[in-house]
Amino acid sequence: MKAILNNRQWTIEFVLGVGLWLFGTVFFSHFWILLIPFIMMYISFRRNGSDGRKVLSNVSKVHVFFVVSIVFFSLANDVVNGHSYCHWWEFVQPYHIWPLVIVMGHLWGSESMSKGWIWGVVFEILVGVGQKLLGVSSIDLQPQIENSTLWYNCRVDGLSASSSVFGLKIFLSFLVLTVTPFSQKWKIFFGWCLLVGVWITFNRSVVIAIFVFGCVLMMRDLFKYRLKFREWDNSLPILFIFSFLILVFSLSVFQGTNQLNRGGLKEDFNYGNASAKDSLNLTFDDFPMTCDQMQAYPLVQQNELDTSALAFQWMKSMTDGINTSGRNLIWLNYFRFIEGHFHFGNGSQKLWMRSVNANKMKISVMHAHNSWLQLLATNGFWISIMYVAYYCWMWRRGHIAHLSAIMVYSFFQFGWGWGFSVLDFLLVYFLITPEKK
Repeated sequence: MKAILNNRQWTIEFVLGVGLWLFGTVFFSHFWILLIPFIMMYISFRRNGSDGRKVLSNVSKVHVFFVVSIVFFSLANDVVNGHSYCHWWEFVQPYHIWPLVIVMGHLWGSESMSKGWIWGVVFEILVGVGQKLLGVSSIDLQPQIENSTLWYNCRVDGLSASSSVFGLKIFLSFLVLTVTPFSQKWKIFFGWCLLVGVWITFNRSVVIAIFVFGCVLMMRDLFKYRLKFREWDNSLPILFIFSFLILVFSLSVFQGTNQLNRGGLKEDFNYGNASAKDSLNLTFDDFPMTCDQMQAYPLVQQNELDTSALAFQWMKSMTDGINTSGRNLIWLNYFRFIEGHFHFGNGSQKLWMRSVNANKMKISVMHAHNSWLQLLATNGFWISIMYVAYYCWMWRRGHIAHLSAIMVYSFFQFGWGWGFSVLDFLLVYFLITPEKK
């Protein structure tokens, strides 16, 4: 009977892993994903018997203190300093469901759930390869940019809302694969599939993050085993990662195109073709704005920035000659907002910026593309310090490579802190799980 129950639980957890991938596609509302932690809690209670006190007794009082304090002060910040809500679903703010992130981080350590997730992502990669061969970028058959030698311009979305979301799934699958017990043959198969996925999505943040992941894994094994390569724990992922990066570098040299810098495409501190916007005299008044767009803060362009300010000079020197896809301007605007709202941020509501995009003739909204800036701008300094202190307290001094990769990715993208996302509870999982010796 116990064997049957365990087999059933394995199947349910595998399906939940597939479900986590599936709810990240364009076919489902993201609210459905909130069912998964409750199902996982039910499975955990069943595994520990009908009396759930065994599970609850393991919950530290420090956990409860941090979680209750952060939610309470975020709610107070929202009530006092936040905006009015535009939609009914905004009554479920990220900080409301953040405790479920902690729950999922504690429940993730399931082999079957990890395998379900990876198989789902591999299936999406096969769909992405099909899109690549057909010359389309998305499920609705949007054509790719023709005659482009830049991989960045030929990215595919798979079954996701964008290539960035698709690339994030592939990046997380790399991290999960290294802690999931597959046979050597299966790890080789999945490794090649994921590298193909990195190429067809070509998210530069992912490429940099897996490079850091590979470097830290290599330094860890080098420090532990010296040059006894056969004893290395992570020789396979290290080999895959550096083989791919060598291929990217070699093709860039052969084509004469710097793929990681978008071919050296020049950019300034402007967004959405500012010259066209000025020539057409476009303003926000020329477009009907939704409630969300009206509550987003206007993005200040270069001609409105204080170019003598230290932040501007520092950002200009740091990003000179590097194509950041507009991040330099977005980061400067978030710096400005944080400076003016240092203590309470945006009232614990996720901060967005808005700008007229003359290329697409619409108003675009954007997040910080940096988790640290987004955390500070959303919550202010004091609540942000509480989040950081709690995560530092949870860390069990393991999985340095995985955590380094997540931090690097989240420096260039809005990674951890998004809300109830796979990256968020994988971060918790890697913090609280001791690394196997």
